[in-house]
Amino acid sequence: YAIAGSPLIVATDIRNMTDIMKKVLLNDEIVNQQDSTPVGNLLYYWSCDSKTKDVCQVWTRKLQDGSIAVCALNIDDESHGIKIEFDRLNMNWDNNTKVNIRDLW
Repeated sequence: YAIAGSPLIVATDIRNMTDIMKKVLLNDEIVNQQDSTPVGNLLYYWSCDSKTKDVCQVWTRKLQDGSIAVCALNIDDESHGIKIEFDRLNMNWDNNTKVNIRDLW
């Protein structure tokens, strides 16, 4: 919902949320990305080792402060590694650019 810029709708009994549900739904860094910037876009499909096509995806969204949110999304039932190719993020970075990366999941 943060990349898509969509409202957060919780369709579960919040009294019985699992730990992973709480971790994601109550994460301020994710929830607070609901701003007026355009919604995110599918940047590319990563060729993971799945037999099913296009299950490994990289999505991005430019944020109000000029930073970028990146989502490596695996829609397969199996675990896959997804490589983030920084040169495809369209951020005008060079070899001396320092970035802060956090795993919000």
